[in-house]
Amino acid sequence: MTKKHTDKFGIFCFIDIDDFKPVNDTYGHKTGDVYLKTFADRLRTLPFDPSIIMRIAGDEFGVFIGGLDAVDTSLTESLWETITDRVSGPISIEGHDHPLSFSLGMAVYNDHTKDIHELIDMADKAMYKAKETGNTYSVYKKEG
Repeated sequence: MTKKHTDKFGIFCFIDIDDFKPVNDTYGHKTGDVYLKTFADRLRTLPFDPSIIMRIAGDEFGVFIGGLDAVDTSLTESLWETITDRVSGPISIEGHDHPLSFSLGMAVYNDHTKDIHELIDMADKAMYKAKETGNTYSVYKKEG
C-alpha cells in the first residue's frame, strides 16, 4: 500500500482493549476468545479504504489507513470518532453484557517515519500515553 503511494500519508492505529484481563479471569478463556473475535469483527466494519486490520497479540490490534493526502488534528479526531462509533458498546456473550473500552495510539507514515516497524513502535508509545487515561486516543509526539 505504501509503495504505490509514496507521496501519500498513512496512519497506524495501535489499539489495546482496556481491562480485558478480568473477562478471561472471571468468565474463562472461551468467553475471552469470543470477546476478542467480536471485537475483531467490529473492526472489520470500519469504512476506511484502503486499510489493513490485524491482531497484533493478545488484546492488541492494529489498523493501518493509507492513501491520505494530509493528516491533521481534525482527521485524527474524526478517525477516533469513527472507530469508537463502529467498535464501542458492550459485548454480549451467553446473556452477559461485558463492557468494552479501548485505548488507541496513532503514528503517521511519511511524517513520523517511513519505516513500518518504527511506525508500529511509535503508535504503541502513543497508545500507552492514551492508556494513562483510558478509553481515549493519543497521537505520537517526538520527545525532546
